[in-house]
Amino acid sequence: MSSDLANKLRLGLAELATVREQFASLVSLPATSEGVIERAAASAMLHSFYTEIEKILKLIAREWDDQMPASEAWHRELLKQMSTATAKRPAVLSQLWSKRWASSWRFGTSSAEPRLC
Repeated sequence: MSSDLANKLRLGLAELATVREQFASLVSLPATSEGVIERAAASAMLHSFYTEIEKILKLIAREWDDQMPASEAWHRELLKQMSTATAKRPAVLSQLWSKRWASSWRFGTSSAEPRLC
């Protein structure tokens, strides 16, 4: 792995940590204070968290594996690719985690964006 890729991955992981901290503080609010604004904020943070994970996985696929899935089902293929070790790297995701995530999100559907089931 190049030092440039390592730096990009560190930055992405730092972004994930920031979003996680912000989300945790929002989730810890009393249920009585939950309103439209809080739900919208939680939705935006969840989207940011997902987007950052996707960016990290795509970065690994492009820069470490030299292969980014390009089919209509690229989300599903990316999860499979990241849960498989290669000669260059260990598996990034466990098989179980990858399967759970793929079943929680409809990867590879006709729409370009994954949707919660």
